[in-house]
Amino acid sequence: MATTSVPHPLTRARFPELDAGYESWFIRAADPAGGRAVWLRYTVHQGPGHGPVGSLWLTFFDRSADGPVALKESHPDAPPVAREGASYVRIGDSVIGLGRADGRITAPPGAARWTLRFDTGEPPALGLPAEAMYGWPVPRAKPVSIHPATTLHGELEVGGQRIDLEGWRGCVGHNWGPEHTPEWVWMQAIGFDEDAGAWLDCAFGRVRLGPVLTPWLGSGWLHLDGTRHKLGDARGLIATRVDPHAGGCTFRLAGSGLTVTGTVDAPTPASIAWRYSDPADTERLVVHCSIAGLQLRVTGAGGAPRVLTLVDGAGYEHGSRRPTAGVVVAPFTDP
Repeated sequence: MATTSVPHPLTRARFPELDAGYESWFIRAADPAGGRAVWLRYTVHQGPGHGPVGSLWLTFFDRSADGPVALKESHPDAPPVAREGASYVRIGDSVIGLGRADGRITAPPGAARWTLRFDTGEPPALGLPAEAMYGWPVPRAKPVSIHPATTLHGELEVGGQRIDLEGWRGCVGHNWGPEHTPEWVWMQAIGFDEDAGAWLDCAFGRVRLGPVLTPWLGSGWLHLDGTRHKLGDARGLIATRVDPHAGGCTFRLAGSGLTVTGTVDAPTPASIAWRYSDPADTERLVVHCSIAGLQLRVTGAGGAPRVLTLVDGAGYEHGSRRPTAGVVVAPFTDP
């Protein structure tokens, strides 16, 4: 198991510094055999004039089931604790930190518990075009993939079922800010049929500048043949395209001499929508599918075009103020 003993500065808790805002640490991983995935979130929400409230979110995806299992538990009477060093945050008696995540949900409509360890050898992948932007007032939301390619070790129990997560692959992420991006698309994938070591981690967003909403901006990374390629640099802005719709999206992102075009297939029965409350604005409806299909076409770098395919293990997310027809909304408020 590849590990590092030193947490990256972008993993530390930011909510103690925010008068109002949100923060999230999350794990997303899929079964290499396909068809199953888990998405865990440890979040902190702080409204203006209120103290921080920690919540635990779990979504379990299984292609053979009727739909995703969604559970959530908030702890308004036990404030989240920002941890120093190798632990990031404690919510109730659940904790996430460097290389580990342990927790449980006991609130209705179901119960779950997890004991996870994960590889920490892959260095972070910035979700913004430059590290300096994490100190800028815009964009308001600051995303980073702490470990953009990791492997899980451990187990999950949900609905009385024990699931062995040994060898499941995915990512560990962190994001925070005084408000959510007005609209965004995020995707993550690892273990393509044509290259088991390849991974993609990228995000698109529309940013508010005063009364104006920008066109789609994109940033991300493609790891291919042992090399990381930065996508969405200044030279690639003109090539950025994304078209989210019910059931997935199409997109294009360029940078580092490469252009990546792709199609995401996220069937609505295999997706779920969560409510994200915005401390400074209205709520977002966030559609997520962690057993999505993904096909990439990679051109440039002087070689022949490459096609990379992942049938049902990619993560896809679209956040906006609009409901998506056919997607079940999880019955939870935020926080």
